[in-house]
Amino acid sequence: VSEDAASWSRGVLVADAWRLDDFLAELGRYRPGLLRCDPAVADLRVSGVFPLRDTDRALHNLERGLPVTVVYRTRYWVTLRPAD
Repeated sequence: VSEDAASWSRGVLVADAWRLDDFLAELGRYRPGLLRCDPAVADLRVSGVFPLRDTDRALHNLERGLPVTVVYRTRYWVTLRPAD
């Protein structure tokens, strides 16, 4: 088993140039509710190590590193869209 494949057992998600929409689909498996990606930012690439036990921190890290804004309609309905 590769290190990336086993990373979930350490509580992290390891991304290496993943499309943002693919990354959010995987991250969404570890949080309740709906995690959506605006098509305008779906092709952005994500690389890094992200905590699975604190998915809000992972989203905040995306916001700091990519030209995206995280919009919380509710705790359970979150969308990433282009930054203003």
